Amino acid sequence: MYTSTCSTSGRHGPSVLHKVSEKRRVMDVHRRGGGVTVVCSSQSDREAESGSIQTVVASAPQIRFRKATDRARDQLADLAVLNERLSRADGVEAARARRRVDFMKRSRKTWAKVYDYVMDNDVECTLSAIEEANLKVLQMLDEQYKDRSSIDSMKATLESLQAEVEEAQDRLQRTQKNIDANVERVNELKQTARILEQSFSPTNDILQEQVPGQSGKKNGLQSSLRLEPELKEHWFAVQFSSKLEENMMIPFDLFNEPWVLFRDSEGKAACVKDECAHRGCPISPGKVIDGEVACPYHGWQYDANGSCTKMPSTKMCPGIKVKALPIVEVDGLVWVWPGAQKPVGSPEGLGAPPEGFKLHAEIEVEVPVEHGLLIENLLDLAHAPFTHTSTFAKGWPIPDIVKFTANKALSGVWHPYPINMEFRPPCITVSTIGLAQPGKIERDVTAED
Repeated sequence: MYTSTCSTSGRHGPSVLHKVSEKRRVMDVHRRGGGVTVVCSSQSDREAESGSIQTVVASAPQIRFRKATDRARDQLADLAVLNERLSRADGVEAARARRRVDFMKRSRKTWAKVYDYVMDNDVECTLSAIEEANLKVLQMLDEQYKDRSSIDSMKATLESLQAEVEEAQDRLQRTQKNIDANVERVNELKQTARILEQSFSPTNDILQEQVPGQSGKKNGLQSSLRLEPELKEHWFAVQFSSKLEENMMIPFDLFNEPWVLFRDSEGKAACVKDECAHRGCPISPGKVIDGEVACPYHGWQYDANGSCTKMPSTKMCPGIKVKALPIVEVDGLVWVWPGAQKPVGSPEGLGAPPEGFKLHAEIEVEVPVEHGLLIENLLDLAHAPFTHTSTFAKGWPIPDIVKFTANKALSGVWHPYPINMEFRPPCITVSTIGLAQPGKIERDVTAED
């Protein structure tokens, strides 16, 4: 076995130099006093002792070599302590100086920068000057740490923002896909609507008109219903008789035409078009004078037949008139006939209450919907216990099933409610509800019971 020991001992630990001249050697390092012994074995010895040597090598302390700069920094410390000892005769102060220097040398990085600062700035090698330099170095390192922390924080913020941008881009892509899908769906619906419009285009004299009573207004539901001219050939109830008082005009729209109700000199109901033959001004804002309506613009007057009877401030022209509708008062209602044909029959009985019923209220409610929807709503009693909970259906239980039984054409009974429903052309719905008292309803009985 070949052994080579090369060591130097100093105040701050061993400094070891060794030379390797044999290939593939294993070193076993031991500390002995102030030196280091390096034991090198031959190939045969290593094979016999490989297990124990590897354990020793793994547990042995690492050897650190001092460079020239390390020795120079140590010399700076020694010189500072020496100067402190020379300036003070007390040995205790010298020992304190050594401790103060050793305290500053605890951080190799900081002490290296102190050494560089002293060398670069030609600082006196006194303990106070070195401590001042150490303080400046610490301040500089603290600023660098803050800057590095700020940079790290900014990097973290930037990464967070980048993640948010990526997430937003992902959401934008999903939204764009949804928009594209919706646009495609809308285009498909438009194409379907065009096909339906072409397939339902009129091939006869069917007349497309707006819903009666809407006057072209764009509020509420809009209807594309094509009304046949024959629909006008019916009696239509337009007002309660009790509401049409003497010297009063009541305007209304019917089949998108303006009309006005009033009573003539005999107290009979009359209906003329609400449009003066002179300048087209509405007549209804005017006055009723001796059973005739007077236009508020120039004072032209019209009788119950629509004939103009007075033309103030101008020469009277005979034969001037506005359109008038056939009109009757039956069962407490004012009825008009808007059709072109001669009225057929009488509306008597269409709006009369059943025998034995007493009239309590006459209510008029304007609903901006197509009349077919309104009729369907009145004929649908399944919604009553959900919608009319504060009026006639207050306290009604919700049935398991609502069944309509027809007892004759266009009429029937809603089970389990005691309600009879009937549709009377052209647009009348008659509901007969059997209630002993409001909110109290009996099941499986009829309205007559």
